[in-house]
Amino acid sequence: MSFCLYELALNPDVQERLRVEVLAVLNRNNQKLTYDSVQEMPYLDQVVAETLRKYPILPHLLRRSTKQYQIPDSNLILEPGSKIIIPVHSIHHDPELYPDPEKFDPSRFEPEEIKARHPFAYLPFGEGPRNCIGERFGKLQVKVGLVYLLRDFRFSKSEKTQIPLKFSSTTFLISTQEGVHLRMDGLARP
Repeated sequence: MSFCLYELALNPDVQERLRVEVLAVLNRNNQKLTYDSVQEMPYLDQVVAETLRKYPILPHLLRRSTKQYQIPDSNLILEPGSKIIIPVHSIHHDPELYPDPEKFDPSRFEPEEIKARHPFAYLPFGEGPRNCIGERFGKLQVKVGLVYLLRDFRFSKSEKTQIPLKFSSTTFLISTQEGVHLRMDGLARP
């Protein structure tokens, strides 16, 4: 969630568009947030997806081949038991898949954009039978948190905001060296 709020602070137009969507859905649902009302927020889904593209939880995935497999269009053969590293961060920052990959652009996850990409070009939770069992729950938690935060606060850069972020090389999960520092201003609620 911190990476998402960081990007929203640096991209106030995205933050405001998302806030408009959040408030509209809350107003239609008598200020009640339900599972169904979260599903009525496609831009929220795009913002979370773009955050996970730019800042994948795990920079790489580890797999092991179960049978012999020849890599298409090559002479390379993976033997059973071969260890495979899938470079998620590199895939998510490949300019052939995501032009201007350092730019935060939720429109990359509009339905037609998703269809135009290879299905394995986006792997924040892995893919297939061994993908993350907590994907849906984790995304829902982040979305609910963002809804309440955006309803009540505006996020912006502070004097301590690091641009660009510097990442730690000593942790397994993606994390920053100095944390994420932002300014929060309360919004008047009706």
